[in-house]
Amino acid sequence: MIRTRVGYTGGTKPNPTYHSLGDHSETVEIDYDPTIISYEKLLDIFWHSHHPGQAAWSSQYKKAIFYHNERQKTLALKSREQVAARLKSPVYT
Repeated sequence: MIRTRVGYTGGTKPNPTYHSLGDHSETVEIDYDPTIISYEKLLDIFWHSHHPGQAAWSSQYKKAIFYHNERQKTLALKSREQVAARLKSPVYT
């Protein structure tokens, strides 16, 4: 990985903060070098870093994948389908 940034996303409140989050979720953005690690590997790490069959108890801590292009969207949705098939239960991510 090259760089990570933390912040808030997915909400409508201008300038959210930890104590005034509104409807945003906490996020981590990862800038990575695809010659070192693939997007698919990052997805694999993501899916194994939480329990996708457990619903988040608040929007602040919901699990989500945000993508930058159609290829990433396709891979993210495919990985979600694979996780759902493996779990044989709903995926809340």
